[in-house]
Amino acid sequence: MPNLSNNDRLRQIAKALDELNADIVYVGGAVIQLYSTDAAAVNPMTTYDVDCVVDIASYHEFQEFEQKLYAKHFRNDISEGAPICRFLYDGEKVDFMPKVDTEIGKSNSWYRKGVECRQPYKLEDGKIIYIMPVQYFLASKFEALHSRGGNDYRGEKDFEDIVFVVNSCSNLINELQKCADSNVKGFLAKEFLALIERQNIQEEIESSMMEDGRSDSVISVMEAIAFESSLKNIGIV
Repeated sequence: MPNLSNNDRLRQIAKALDELNADIVYVGGAVIQLYSTDAAAVNPMTTYDVDCVVDIASYHEFQEFEQKLYAKHFRNDISEGAPICRFLYDGEKVDFMPKVDTEIGKSNSWYRKGVECRQPYKLEDGKIIYIMPVQYFLASKFEALHSRGGNDYRGEKDFEDIVFVVNSCSNLINELQKCADSNVKGFLAKEFLALIERQNIQEEIESSMMEDGRSDSVISVMEAIAFESSLKNIGIV
């Protein structure tokens, strides 16, 4: 299997899916660098699969979408432990998850809204894909983090993704201020407050970053999001 970067892997899968990209929102660690507005930010570690949310809401719709994937030379991953939503393309793993809970399994509760509010992103080769707005991406990452359990966030990929976005998305606070959805803003405020109250949060942040000396800056952004006085119309009473 070729050792592709996140961007190379995205381009490969997006090219293979072609017109199906219109019904897909890319999520997960493979797209975190797309949220970075800091040219000096250290690139995230490579992830070895691509996660997609498909605008379908039933198992029947999934089966119809599955036939379209077969026509694009995607094949089911039949390896032991692979979820039913996982497919292979030229050796690359791609998970296609419905936007809501279906017979296939549970979805992430933030995917539905993230799909509804999706944003276009032009890859380097000119291909247009869709990603969730940053607030829904972060909310989905927090939900995924909690679903895995564990009291130590060091080495947790979802936590690393959250830290990367906070560190490298310089307009994050502005994006949250512009967001009209008080539910997601309130959720993020509570989640970031819980983070900064953790006894060893600075150590956890430092262990999750690929550059030194930025943990204080990351905590400052988390504090700004967490406290009502630091954001306008944050949506928390």
